[in-house]
Amino acid sequence: MYRNIHSGLKYWKSQETGSMNPRELIETALRVLAAWTDGRKPASADVEALKRAFPSSAHLLDDDLACQVIHDLSGRAFGKTAQVETAPPVMDEVA
Repeated sequence: MYRNIHSGLKYWKSQETGSMNPRELIETALRVLAAWTDGRKPASADVEALKRAFPSSAHLLDDDLACQVIHDLSGRAFGKTAQVETAPPVMDEVA
């Protein structure tokens, strides 16, 4: 319960200032997806916050919008650049 109250307070504080940082946007997108997964309608304030932050994606359905936000911000929200690490190729030895 504390987490829900704390998340709500953080959301309210960010709305008070008029902007949300990438981490807050991802948390908002996750709330939208959690509601959608549970068969509930997401909070309209959450959906509107995502639409304001990503106006070019505002036409998407709620769940698609949330996924797009997470995709676009995942590296920035946690201070990591999006890098893909690949293992070096392994060659089979021929006997």
